[in-house]
Amino acid sequence: MRGGRLERTLPAPLFPDPAPNRWRWPVAARVEPRSPGSAEQVVRVLLWVRTAGRSPWIYGVPTATEVATLSLPDLRPESVVTVLDQQRVADPSRRVLFGTTLVEEDGWTYVFGGDDGRPASRPASHAHVARVPEGGLADPAAWEYWNGSAWQTRTRPRPVLGDGRRTGVGSAFSVVRTDGTYVLFTMAAGAEGLTTVAAYWACSPTGPWHGPTEEFRPALPQGGTAAYNPQAHPELSDGGRLVLSYDVNWLETAGAAVMLSRNVSLYRPRFVTVRLGPPR
Repeated sequence: MRGGRLERTLPAPLFPDPAPNRWRWPVAARVEPRSPGSAEQVVRVLLWVRTAGRSPWIYGVPTATEVATLSLPDLRPESVVTVLDQQRVADPSRRVLFGTTLVEEDGWTYVFGGDDGRPASRPASHAHVARVPEGGLADPAAWEYWNGSAWQTRTRPRPVLGDGRRTGVGSAFSVVRTDGTYVLFTMAAGAEGLTTVAAYWACSPTGPWHGPTEEFRPALPQGGTAAYNPQAHPELSDGGRLVLSYDVNWLETAGAAVMLSRNVSLYRPRFVTVRLGPPR
């Protein structure tokens, strides 16, 4: 893509499934130095690995977080590295996948993620955060996790947001930093999580996080649909307004693929702008 015009497409799949009944979901990505201090840049893509499972794990059992490296400018896949393997965590609801959103600040990349604390009601999950020096996303030894009081390289990540009831995040949420404040957008906790976007704010990626505040309902097509995956796009924002996208899908998982193939426009992202201001 150059100047908004498509130049060529890449052969698929870029990230083939690592094993039968196991798949990779690309999430956040960024361009960074190949290694700390390097002048050469590469693309790093965070991948969620999930394994087929039964209800309530209809979207797969959380398995691992990986980082793929692609060369520039040809976007040639070079490697895929596991940075956090969660298979030894016996309870799948306590497994954490990182990469739903990235925030860059002062030479660090803050990587946010979440668990599937309540897989049947994902907006009640917990948010976690790790940090990596710029250029170190593909180095598992460079990852530091917030343990509740300090950053450590080998530790069980501790939640920075979510009580499992009134507050919490969906499996996909977004964080931006604006005027020194971190703002998190997610689907609201509880039943409203199917229709309502909530916001939290903090002065640090580790919190304390305040909210939820200023909830709003994005437009939805009629007939059994739900919103999810609110993502901020600061590169499209201007004049104090922030652009958010969100996805739409059918509430019923049975037959959803057939329904989407009949109406492909349903699954396309939708956009809304919000104005950020001091909390009230």
